[in-house]
This record gives sequence, C-alpha cells and structure tokens, in this order.
Amino acid sequence: MAEDRKPESGGYGSPLPIALIMTMLASLLIGHSLPYQDERPSADPLKSSHPSLQNIDARLWQDPFSTVENAANAAGKSLADAKSFALFVDGRPANVEIRPSPTAPPLPEKKAIVPDGLKHSNQAITVMAVTLPGGPYPEEAEQRMRRRYAVLSGLANQDWIPSDEQHIGAFEPDQDDLQRKVPFEWWLPRDGNEKSPILVLWLDEASLTETPFAKINHLLKLAVPEHDQVSYRVIGPNSSATLRTMLAEIENPSFVHTLCPTSPKLGDAADCRLDIGFYAAAATAADFELSGLCKNKDAHCLEKLFSDKGIRLLRTTSSDDELMKALVSELSLRRISANAHIVILSEWDTFYGRAMRDTFVKTWPSKPKTTPPGSQCGQKTVHSYSYMRGLDGKLPKSGDKSADAKGPGSGKDKPAENANIETPEGQSQKDYLRRLAGNIAELDACLIQSSPDGGIAAIGILGSDVYDKLMILQALRQYFPHTLFFTTDLDAIYNHPSKWLQTHNLLVAAPYGLYLDDQWQGSIPPFRDNYQTALFLSTQLAVTPPPLNIKPIIPTLFEIGRSRPIPLAVPRCDDSRGLSPNPEHCMWPNWEQTDQGIQPAVKSSRFSFEFKNLLFLSLSLICMACLVSWQIRKWALSAVCRVLDSGLTACIATAVALSALGIFVVFNEYLASPMAEPFYWLEGASIWPTEGLRLVSYLVAVAFFCWGQRRLAQMRVTVSETFGLPNHADASIKECKLMFVGSWEVTENPTQPGGRDTLRRLLTQRVPPFSDWLVKDLLLIATLAWLIYYYSQTCVPQTPMALPLQTKLYLGLSILSFVGLTLLVMNSACAIGIRLGADAIQRKLATPAAATARLWQHYLGYLDNTKLGIPGNLLRVLIHSLAFIVVAGITMRFGQLPNIPARGTSVVAVNAALLLLSVLSTVMLTMWVVEHARLCERLIGNLTQQSDGWNRRAIEHAQANAVAESCVSEWLKIQLVKELTKAMQPLIWGPVAVIGLMVLARNPAIDDWNLPWGLRAVFILMFIYAFSAEWLLQRGARTTRRRAIEQWSFKVRELRHSGNATSAEIDRIESEIESARALREGAFRPWYEWPLLQAFGGTGALLVLFQQLSEYWTLSQY
Repeated sequence: MAEDRKPESGGYGSPLPIALIMTMLASLLIGHSLPYQDERPSADPLKSSHPSLQNIDARLWQDPFSTVENAANAAGKSLADAKSFALFVDGRPANVEIRPSPTAPPLPEKKAIVPDGLKHSNQAITVMAVTLPGGPYPEEAEQRMRRRYAVLSGLANQDWIPSDEQHIGAFEPDQDDLQRKVPFEWWLPRDGNEKSPILVLWLDEASLTETPFAKINHLLKLAVPEHDQVSYRVIGPNSSATLRTMLAEIENPSFVHTLCPTSPKLGDAADCRLDIGFYAAAATAADFELSGLCKNKDAHCLEKLFSDKGIRLLRTTSSDDELMKALVSELSLRRISANAHIVILSEWDTFYGRAMRDTFVKTWPSKPKTTPPGSQCGQKTVHSYSYMRGLDGKLPKSGDKSADAKGPGSGKDKPAENANIETPEGQSQKDYLRRLAGNIAELDACLIQSSPDGGIAAIGILGSDVYDKLMILQALRQYFPHTLFFTTDLDAIYNHPSKWLQTHNLLVAAPYGLYLDDQWQGSIPPFRDNYQTALFLSTQLAVTPPPLNIKPIIPTLFEIGRSRPIPLAVPRCDDSRGLSPNPEHCMWPNWEQTDQGIQPAVKSSRFSFEFKNLLFLSLSLICMACLVSWQIRKWALSAVCRVLDSGLTACIATAVALSALGIFVVFNEYLASPMAEPFYWLEGASIWPTEGLRLVSYLVAVAFFCWGQRRLAQMRVTVSETFGLPNHADASIKECKLMFVGSWEVTENPTQPGGRDTLRRLLTQRVPPFSDWLVKDLLLIATLAWLIYYYSQTCVPQTPMALPLQTKLYLGLSILSFVGLTLLVMNSACAIGIRLGADAIQRKLATPAAATARLWQHYLGYLDNTKLGIPGNLLRVLIHSLAFIVVAGITMRFGQLPNIPARGTSVVAVNAALLLLSVLSTVMLTMWVVEHARLCERLIGNLTQQSDGWNRRAIEHAQANAVAESCVSEWLKIQLVKELTKAMQPLIWGPVAVIGLMVLARNPAIDDWNLPWGLRAVFILMFIYAFSAEWLLQRGARTTRRRAIEQWSFKVRELRHSGNATSAEIDRIESEIESARALREGAFRPWYEWPLLQAFGGTGALLVLFQQLSEYWTLSQY
C-alpha cells in the first residue's frame, strides 16, 4: 500500500547534470569579451637629459602637445609661459623670457632641428606638417593622440621608421603670433630604401587663426631654412572652420602681397614657399557651406578655387553633403518617406554643427504643412534642436567628475531614489539635456495625435563630440527605444558593451570604416574612429609618388551591432535629392596603386553561402544522422524507396529540390545587391534570424500537426481494440451542431452518489428561452459592428496622402472583420436552430445516460463528420482561428503597432509572407490542440456520468488485470481516460514551442524589434489558451478519479455496514482506491511533475529562468 502511494519518478534522475549541461551549451552560444589585464610593472619616472634634437621622452602614441608642455613644466615653466604669444600689453604681443631649469632637458634652439648630416647635403627632405586641435579639453587631447597614432602608422606602413622612437623634439618660432613650441620628429627610410627623410611637424590649429595659410607657410620655412631640395606636405586643415578661414584668406586680394611683397604674381619670389600640398582629411563641410562661390552641384569646387591660386588641395574624405545624401537614401530604403517627421540635434556653438544641420535640411526632400492648420506641432517635417558642446561639464584637470559634483545640490539634500538625478545648477549641462528630451517626447505625442503621418520617424544627432552623442542617446532612448537614430562619424566606442543600450542599431554615415583594404591597411590594426582612417590614408597618399587617380570619396554606412559596426551595401552615389542611385556618374575607380581599391569590400554576411559548401554540409549531416540513428536510417531508406517507386513522389521531390536551389541562388544574389539586408546571427542588426525562426515555427507547426494526427489515429485504434468500441462516427452530428463542441452538453446523472448539488443540476438542465439567445446574439453582433466602425474611423486614413499599401492593409483587415461578423451571424443561426430542438434536448436529459459505445461514436462524429467538405474539427479550428486573428488585430490597433526594422522592400515582402505563414500555422495549431482537448474533456465528462454500458471485450480486459468485479466500470473509465489523455497531453508542447519561437523571433537581441503592449497581450492570451488544453484534460481526469474513488468508497461503506462482505473483497476495493490515487499517467500526472520540467530543476528553476529572461528582455528593449 505504501509503495503504491509514492508518485512515479520522472525518469530523468537528478536535474542538476542536465541543468549544468544546458548552462554550458548556452555559454557556447552567448560569449562575452573579457577585459584585458595590465601586465607591465609600475616604476618611478626617471628624469634624464639627452644631448640630441629630440630630447623629450614620449611614446609614439602620446599627445605631442601635452608631452612638450609637461617637459616645459618640468623645467620650471607654467602653461601661460609655454604660450606667451597669448599675452598682450597695450594691445601688442609681449614676449616672456624663458629660462630652462638646469635639471630639465634643454629644448633645442629655434632653428637647430635639422640633423648635421642633412644640413649641407643635397638629399631631398620632405616636411610634413600635421594640424591638430589645440584645445585643453579631454576630447581634444584624445583626438591628438588618435591622429598622431594614425599619421605615424601611415609612415610606418610605407616603410619609414622613426629616428628616435622614444623621444620627440620641439623648436621655438621667431614670431610672437606663432605657436610657441612646435613639436617635431624625424622619420627615416628603411635600409636600402632611396626615399627621402621626413620631418613631421605637429601644428596647433588654435594658433593658426586669421591667416592660417601664411602662418603654416612661415613655419614650414623655419623648419628647414637653408636647403635646396625640400617638398612640403600638410595633413590638414583639421577642422572645417579653419578650411573656411583659409578660403577667405586666399580670396583676399592682398593675399599674394602678404606672402610675396616683392612680387606682383603669386609664386615668383624665391622666398615664397607656395609649393605646398594640402590633404584635408578631417574638414568635411560641404563646399557650398564654405564658400558662396560654390553651388550645391559643383564638383571639386574648393579644389578649383585653391588651384587658381597655385595651391594644391586634395580633400581625402567625403563632404557632409555626400554623407547626407547617403543617409537620406538609406532612410528612404527603410521606408521613411518625405512626409515623415525627422528630428535633428546639432551643436550651435560650432561651425561644423551649424553647417551639418543646414546641409541635412537642404538634402532632405521635405514637404511642409503635413499637420493641420493651427496645430501646436508646427508646419514642418524636419524639427531642429540644438545644444552646446561639453554636456557633461567636464573641464581640463577635472578628472572623472564634473566640476560641480560637490556643489550645493550634489545630492546630500535629495531623497535616496533621486540622489543620482542632476540638479539645474553648476557647470554640468545634463539638466538642459533632460528637458530637451522631454520636449522632443512631447513633440512626438503631439504628432501622433494630430499628424496623419504619425510621430517621429527618425532622430539625427549631428555633432562633432562623440561623448555628447552618447549622452544624447542615453537621454532619448528611454523615450524612443525603437526609433531609428542616425549620425555621422564612426567611432569604436559605439561598440563598447557598456554603450550597447544607447547605441544599438545606430545608423552611422562615414567616409571610411575603421580600416582600409588590406593593401593599404597592411599590418596596422583597425583604428578607433574614421578620422584616424582618413589621416592614415592621407599620410600614405602624401608620401606616395603621383599621379593618383583621385575622385570623390564614396560614403559608407554602418549599423552598430553587438560586437562590430555592420557595413551596409549602398549605391555608389545619388542624385541631388539623394534618392536615385546613379553608379555610372559616381563610381570611384580603383586607385592605380592597388587592385581592389582603398575601402574593403562590403559583405552582407560573415558566412559563406557557396552552393558546394552547403551541399557538402547537408550531405554530411544526413550521413552522420543515418550512422547514429537506426530510426533515421529507416526513414531515409523508406523515403528513397518511395521516391523511386512513385512517379508523383519523384516529381514532387524534384520540384522541392529545384525550389530550394532557386531560393538559395536568389538569396545569394540578393546579399550582393546594394540594398540588401545584412545577414548576421547575433549582432542585433539583421532581420534574417527572425525570418529563419518564423520559417522554423511554420515547419514545426506543420510537422507537429502531422505527428499529432498520426498519434491520435493510433490512439483511436488502441482504444477501439482495447475497449471494444466502434470505429465509425455518429451520423446525427451534423449541420450547425457540428460547428460547436459546446453543443455536446455534459449530462448529469442524478443517481450517481457524490454528484454535484441540486442547484447545479437544475442549472444544467435548464434550457434558456428563444428570446434570451436572440438578445445575446444581437448584442454580440452590435458590439462587433461598433468595433469595426470605430476601427475604420480611427485607423483608415481620411486624407488623400495615404499610401496604397496602407490602404490595402486597412481594407484587408476590414474584410476580416466583416468575415468575423458573418461567422457570428452563422453562430447565431446555429444557436437558434439548436434552441428550436429544445424538446429533443429535454427528452435527452430525461432519459438515462448513453452507453460508452454511443459516447465514443458521438466523439468520432464531432471529429470526422464533414460540412462543406471539411471535417468538423478542422472547420471549428478555422472559425476559431479567424475570430482570434480579428480580435488580435483590433487589440494591437489600440496601441503602438509592431515595427519592421527591415532594409528595402524585398525583405519587407519576405517578412510579410513568412509572418503570415507562421501566424496562421501557430494560431491554427493552437486552436487544433485546444479543440481536441475540449472535445476530449466533453467525452470524459459524459463518460463519468454514465453508470454502465461496457461491452464484453472491455470487461474481459478488466478481468485480465485482476480488477474486482464491483470496480470494473469505474476502473475502465479511468483506463479509457488515461489512454485518451496520454495521447493528447504531449500535443500541448507543440503550440507552446511554436508560440515560444514566435516570441523569440521578436527578441531585441536579434534586431531592433519592439514588443508593444497589444502584441504582448496577444502572446499572453495564446499561451494561456494553449495551456488551457492541459487544464481541460486535468480537470476531466480529476473528475473521473474523484468519482471513481467516491463510488468505491461508497461501496466499501456499504459492504462494511452489510456485514456479509469478506475482508479480502474490501481489501481489493481499497487496493483499487490506492492504485487510482497513485496513478501518474496521462492527465493524472500534475503539470509540475512533468519529466521535462523536473529535468530542469522543477518550478523553482522555471521561475528563476523566467525572471532572468524578463530582465534580459527589459534591458534589451531599453
């Protein structure tokens, strides 16, 4: 007895090993980058002097300005002394005498920067001046380090080596208005190389105000004053503002006489060093923003203006107007029309920020007055906002905290939950940003309510400071978690794991990526930003012998992925509106020095889709599966035999194979097109994993349906043979009754002991009058008609600006709603027909319960009988699926609609097709399983109420199992319920798995998918509906077991009171009671004892898993 009471084991042993194995497998799929550890030991600095030209300790990657400044400070000089040209007395510059400390390394004399071996030789020398930002702020110091690294890497890549890799030099110009200390370093060609040595000068662009060209020219003359063979290269200017100043300088009529006062013509004087080549790698402002002489469509306008003055200027980067055209083209590719509302945030305190905003406004094909007259949202589509640089308030020498971190409002007087919220005071500008984000959110809400084009479609952050961009993204992501953000200038910090919440799916337009083609990149690792790449290329171009076939740089586009920026294939260039690609006019031919070009080829996938590789992989997997599994081998041989024996099967197999091959070829060609959606698995920037999951869900649903049909067919055969039940359906189940399982009412047997109370029996036997049914149906019809009317009024656009695709979508949903109304009318008609036969139902309730065979035929009748040529179970599935889809569509309409983060119209069409297939298959599979569970529960309910009616074969089956004669009827009921639910229960995993795949397909880890509350409600409802099948089965099983135990307990009491029964007979009945209580098969096993759930640690592990997944999903959607 005691052993019978123990529940059955799940059969999987301890859950810990399985949980550990699954954890290890998950760790293989989800990898994380580990931080690098510093291995270099620390040591006290050694101060030493070196009697050489370059006598200041410096790594090749250090900031040259701060290095020289620190050396000057070590010699007893202050920062103000190091820049004495900034001191004025009576309006004139005043020099400050500098006396080096005897313990500090002496700075070289003003003109003693040429090695002795080169002073009097005829060897050619190249002087390369590199302009760098000279501001004291942290972002400018970072730029100086990055750009020195890029320039020196370019020299090293072209076979130059540093003359002293551990030191840098500095010289002092002889004019007060020039840079006080100019860092320099010599680079020599490698052994056996006939190239000329290079003198690299690092120029502070902040000191080149008003007349940058004249000052650069003078500094170059001072560097090598007495040498015949000198060529000059300038990697600069560094900023668009300086380039604009240079342009104004050369357009000044007095420019020639300023540089060459003895010559009326530019370049005639011997002391005029005008043979200078400028390589503008970082100044990106559009030509028409820099000079009024350049129109929007003029190509190489600036180069021509400089060339007219005898100056060579080469812009080795894409201009802002080209970047904006690429962005506009990409936004159009992502279905953001000209009527959409765009928000632009830019700096107003820099020329670059103002020019970038104006360039985008001129490029965007906007159409004003998209909002109704008098609207508070304005009458424009591009909404501009501005800010000042340095939003974090960090100043030089302020460390990692803002200067006002310990101000009066630092948080000591604030509540604990608001201690980290900035106060509107001090140097930090974060509070301005918070209010700015609130204003943009209010604009979005206003546009949603008043504009037919919806809210904000995209947000552009067009500034020069990457740290400000990150802060703006952090502020706006909480309001616009799935809105498209775009910006310019690629930076490696966007892919840092700590910045993923701000930068995920950020669209970036840049002239270059972080590296070049292999022939230009060489052994240099990828850089930190695209400006480094531009300077790296410019340096190599500056030292490469001409001629070069140089044409405008084609912009590149990137989408920030989880671990890398994803390159996007783009058309080579666009027309003036930035919408129509025109490759013939804008294709950039290969450089003469390389075979492939300077930019690496854009690949839409990291995986190889060659047919031979996929064929080899598929055949290998099939062969391995056949070697491992006998069942798979048998299935494979059976499939081959069927194909060979049947001509039709062979034709179908051939058609499927050819279709798969065609899809592969088309997909492979699609990935090579400029408008392809990239294919990556876990980068969070590709829609293809989602489409793959939807395709898998569709295939799983179809396969599970076929498997379930086979399983139910086997169950019918087993039940018929074991219990001697007929295998033909009840022909009386037809017409409207066939369409509703609810028409099979569970009858209550008043003679059953332990039955429900009298009130429930009265309610069950009561037949509502005809008027009640008619009123209910009319109310349902009126409610649905109101929903359709409200939906059409709020969803269908009332303006002629509606797109045809939207109109078709709204029309299709309206048709579905109309079909749902028609089906509801059919439901009402069927209900009326059923009510008209109320007398027959009353007679049925008054008669004794039907026999088991009759109930089984009734059950088969609801399954097999047809209407309109469709089996009853499938017809009910179609009706319920259609009703569910209509309700789900209406539910999602009242909230934010699900987004489609796709690129191009082709992938949108593929997404629509796969979404339709997966949704229909998922909903229909769920309805099919629940419909079978409902029908099974009806059979169990009626079976429980009957008192007898088993045939001879069933009784013999019970006797063969040594069942007491008084327990045969209830024991057979339990066994029949066990067989039914044992076949039905595994079917529930099908809808759960498919719905899980559908939810996983919209995971933000795959792409920038949103999950609005309407869609969440639909998913939750589907899960609840799928699990209701298990609840129905378990409810029927519990009722059957309870009734059987009550019957047997009643008989035990009767036997004991009668005094005629033997103890052996009572013991047999009690043994059956204990066996029924200990039964753990089919639906008699509670859900929390399922083996699969027990294998993963039971309900506790399940709750922990759900909590972790919900937290991860929430973080991914931020």
